[in-house]
Amino acid sequence: MGIPFSPRAALCTFVVVGGLATAISAQLPGGLFGLIEMDREGLLLMEGGGMPREQDDRDIVTAVLAHEAQKTGRGAVCVQLADEGEALSSERAEVAALERAIAEARPARRAGLVADIERRRNPVRAWVRPGAEALPLGEQNARELSLAEASLLGSPSSGRVDITLDMGALPESLRSTARNCPALAFTSPALAGEIAFVETRFAPAGQPADAWLYAVVRTDGRWSVEAMARP
Repeated sequence: MGIPFSPRAALCTFVVVGGLATAISAQLPGGLFGLIEMDREGLLLMEGGGMPREQDDRDIVTAVLAHEAQKTGRGAVCVQLADEGEALSSERAEVAALERAIAEARPARRAGLVADIERRRNPVRAWVRPGAEALPLGEQNARELSLAEASLLGSPSSGRVDITLDMGALPESLRSTARNCPALAFTSPALAGEIAFVETRFAPAGQPADAWLYAVVRTDGRWSVEAMARP
């Protein structure tokens, strides 16, 4: 004889198990399974509540940080989530503000605002291949990245500012815990299908900032850095 399903019992079980997992992870310096969660105020839950997006985010950021670790002359670095949260969030906010301005503008001013928003929705970037030589990306691939970016700039940001990293999977040079160590800030990925964008910024005291926008592409189920450009 089957056991009747009880929504109330299922909810209680979920709460108890979730609370137990939280209590255990709070006692572990690296979190469960050696993972470290990074968040900002206004943290949003994982979209859809599922694992695939969470795992994709982790793999995307890990690929970007591994490339950043190859840059010489930095020494030990601390990694942290950037204040911007999701990649391209500033650009998307500017586009949204222009859309509101166009809706409220008088006809004489509207034409100039429309031209401005079109430029912002279709940025022209000098994409280069990752590597010491930084060769220009092929025209076709650059066009595909531009189209993916334009699709994101034309829609509101998801506001994602959460990321969970497996610190053990990162190069040792990015795992510094020293006080006042130079920080490498990164954003949560912005996804457009099989293409993701991540922004990084390394700005040690007294030195110019080294900021990049990365394009990461999924091929055969694996995320890898395809190109990079100045933000």
